[in-house]
Amino acid sequence: MSERRACALVRQARSVYHYRSRRDPRTEIRARMREIAAARVRYGYRKIRVMLQREGFELSKKVVYRLYREEGLSLRYRPSRRRRMQATRPIHSQAIGPNVAWSLDFVADQLSRGKRFRALTVVDVFTRGAGCRGGAAASLARCRRRTRAIATESRSPRIASLR
Repeated sequence: MSERRACALVRQARSVYHYRSRRDPRTEIRARMREIAAARVRYGYRKIRVMLQREGFELSKKVVYRLYREEGLSLRYRPSRRRRMQATRPIHSQAIGPNVAWSLDFVADQLSRGKRFRALTVVDVFTRGAGCRGGAAASLARCRRRTRAIATESRSPRIASLR
């Protein structure tokens, strides 16, 4: 098939087919950017631009960003500390019957007259029934005693998770 016929078929001008870019490829700058990015892994295009300016290359931030992206350079995603901690939390197993797993939580509130109180809530995960009804937990020692009392009243769970 001829060039004319092929260009007509795709509705493209022949000048587009013959186009050759006259833009400077800036191979020296690209090579230096790759070297800097390899040596300093946590450097983005802004810091690389500063390094290039110190070496005598005068480039706008738009040009540096375009070259940075064209070279396939990018900062590796580093998840925040909070997300990393969430990702490593153990997966809670499913409760298959009553008294298999309990969920414990500390709750704090304030009465209308201003008195503050804290409570330890114990919930059976399977039945969603409260293992502990009421009772302000003023200290950790009282919480421990109350939890042991609940465990002796009903069978102790295989899993007790603090949520």
